[in-house]
Amino acid sequence: MAQFTHGISALDVTPASALSAPVWLLGRRFQDVAATDFEAYKRAFESILWFTYRRDFVPMTPYEFSSDAGWGCMLRSAQMLLGQALQRQLNGRLSLRTAVELESGGTLSEIDVKLLMWFADAPDSACRYSIHHMVQMGMHYDKLPGEWYGPTTAAQVLRDLVNQYRRDCGETLAMYVPQEGVVYRDDVTQLCVSHLEKEAVEMKEMEMQDGPAFFDPLLHPPAVDECREWSTALLILIPLRLGLDQLNERYVPALEKTVYVPAECGDYWWQEGTLGVLCGHAAKPITFAGPS
Repeated sequence: MAQFTHGISALDVTPASALSAPVWLLGRRFQDVAATDFEAYKRAFESILWFTYRRDFVPMTPYEFSSDAGWGCMLRSAQMLLGQALQRQLNGRLSLRTAVELESGGTLSEIDVKLLMWFADAPDSACRYSIHHMVQMGMHYDKLPGEWYGPTTAAQVLRDLVNQYRRDCGETLAMYVPQEGVVYRDDVTQLCVSHLEKEAVEMKEMEMQDGPAFFDPLLHPPAVDECREWSTALLILIPLRLGLDQLNERYVPALEKTVYVPAECGDYWWQEGTLGVLCGHAAKPITFAGPS
């Protein structure tokens, strides 16, 4: 959002030497950015949504906060990851036009406008992922407006909002935050496949005219075809602690490899008061600017 508002690009401070080697950006490889792939890389980089602190938005009654500066960093980084996932799902990897394209007469599509509206900071229902709605959901986790969020709580708040709108509005994106960093196949199946079997199970129960008067679902569990095609996309956020006071360097190689995954939406991290989203790397990690 800030990229569209202010036309800010972190590429202005990226060393040219870092762009001469192959560069990976959210699962996409650019062989030689400095020589031949710069424009494609620049467009890919600038199409990533960037959310930063805002001020003068509608106050969060009854607390009267009209800015999230100093406490909303984790929520903004969570918005970046969700924005990337929604952008891919709705329009493909590189759907949003960059600020330069808009200045030269380009226009946003109806889907792009809807996507940006979802993250506008207002209590309106159309702004479903605004900081107002995130803070409101955060109160279920004993977080008040103005309080700093940890990675796990921010992920849980985002998950609750995404899954709520999926149920209420029929959206085709679900979100999963596994406990203890372990992804369970049954949980994924329940989110993406199992609900498709509900109607078939109910019909089967109605047809059991000659069966027992009491139907025990534990004795007759519904069959779930794990090979069945998903009916929804899935965003998985795994909160992990990769060190004590700072990032343990032993985790860096594994963390860098995540950007090779085509479905990667970024890794958000916090260290010593600094927070950002890792979205790609070349010779050294390139961190997509955080809220501050």
